Amino acid sequence: MRGLISLLLTLSSLLSTHACSSASTCEKECDCGKNLAKRYLGESGEIIAPSKLPITRVCNYRWSEDRSYLNASFLFSGSVEVNGIIRRYESDSLGDQAEFHVDTDNPELVVQPTYLLKNLRLANDAFRKFRIPKLTERTQCWSATARIRIRKIESDRDAGTDFAGDYLLDYDVIRVGKFSRCG
Repeated sequence: MRGLISLLLTLSSLLSTHACSSASTCEKECDCGKNLAKRYLGESGEIIAPSKLPITRVCNYRWSEDRSYLNASFLFSGSVEVNGIIRRYESDSLGDQAEFHVDTDNPELVVQPTYLLKNLRLANDAFRKFRIPKLTERTQCWSATARIRIRKIESDRDAGTDFAGDYLLDYDVIRVGKFSRCG
């Protein structure tokens, strides 16, 4: 009997990993199945995923005891082009940062509530990809208009931490305007 249970657990593990292979490896507390938006975002009734970037993985999904906030990580994967503003600035808590602020007139990326997928954090390679000038004593913030093609965004809803936010994981820079000092 133990052999059969072990075999079933192994098969179950293989099948769940296979279901996530297109998004990434599915970790212990993650779900990479189908209809994730309906199963997870539909519960709150407040969050609607963009059609061109469907949810492909949900991790560590849990509500606070009083259901006042949600802790979870959502991976959105697909392909969508959006316009916005690329911005480089110094953050007191996180240091030299780059963010892409999505124009609100991008219907392809409309997510409710509107704070989701609007201000996208970027890794340090963004400085090179967008060719953002370095920060100086004189210029502590740079910005420019830009158009990007997004393939993956991770939305980390970890309440109460500096790391909560939406992160661009995979994207192409299509066009960047001239950089100027932020106002």
